[in-house]
Amino acid sequence: MFSPTGQRRRIAGRQRGVALLLVIFAVAMAAVLSLSFLASQGTTGSIATNQKNRTQARQIAETALQLTLQTINASSSWRTDYPNGVWITDEPMLGGTFTVQVEDGTFNTITGQVEGDADLTNNASDFVTILATARYQGASHSVRMQVRPADTVSSVSVLMIVASSVSLTDSEEARKDLIESWGWQVTTLHASASAGDYASAIALAHVIYVPEDGGSSSVGTKLADTELGVVFEDGDLFSPLGLSTSQTSYTGSAISIVDNTHYITSPFGIGDLTVATTSGLAEVASGTIVGGLRPLAWWPGTEKRVLAA
Repeated sequence: MFSPTGQRRRIAGRQRGVALLLVIFAVAMAAVLSLSFLASQGTTGSIATNQKNRTQARQIAETALQLTLQTINASSSWRTDYPNGVWITDEPMLGGTFTVQVEDGTFNTITGQVEGDADLTNNASDFVTILATARYQGASHSVRMQVRPADTVSSVSVLMIVASSVSLTDSEEARKDLIESWGWQVTTLHASASAGDYASAIALAHVIYVPEDGGSSSVGTKLADTELGVVFEDGDLFSPLGLSTSQTSYTGSAISIVDNTHYITSPFGIGDLTVATTSGLAEVASGTIVGGLRPLAWWPGTEKRVLAA
């Protein structure tokens, strides 16, 4: 016998069962989403911590390098006082440790080896390669520098990348003359030179300078792995050098120092610093910035790295 009341009860029961299943499903989904959110938050926090640790390790390594240079500059007998090789191991600094190695010779970027006679004492004009390695909270960073300690500031060697192997442009000639007027040596290398020529020229330089005319993506690729300082005018090199994915430009005559604990900015106070007598165009890194690129100065009114290390 058909009973409408009984049928309604069965339907209501099924509806309550479906509703219960939907509630359980919703709770389960909420739990999954919450766990996923917490996991992502944990991952994001871990990434931020790792980045902070790498930045601190880099600061320790750069400081150790500067202390080593100060030791060399302050002593006339350092070549006999210290060995060719490791000078100090796991020295505590800023919550981490550093190790310094000094070897006679120049670093070959192709072979990854220091090429010299392994004797610091036999020639006061020999280049030496300094390697400072720092560790902080599981992160590590190394910096390497080639120096000729017998040199004075007046004999700084600048490798200038130029557009042509035949002749310099007017602007390149003017820049070369200016640098040489400071008493520094300028060696030119055309932008399309081979990787071997780049490696040989870099081994004899203290710093690399790429004026506007010599800048190109191929130059950036060839210089991307160098451990020398690279000064460049063309913002298109930000990406090939691996510093950022793009660049943007501003017009002005000042920058804003935000960090003066680095030796580059240590002579200046925090705040705006006038760097030119007239307003000019400046290109700065933009887009995705490489991790560990420490901002030393912003473009005023922005958070765009106009000076970084």
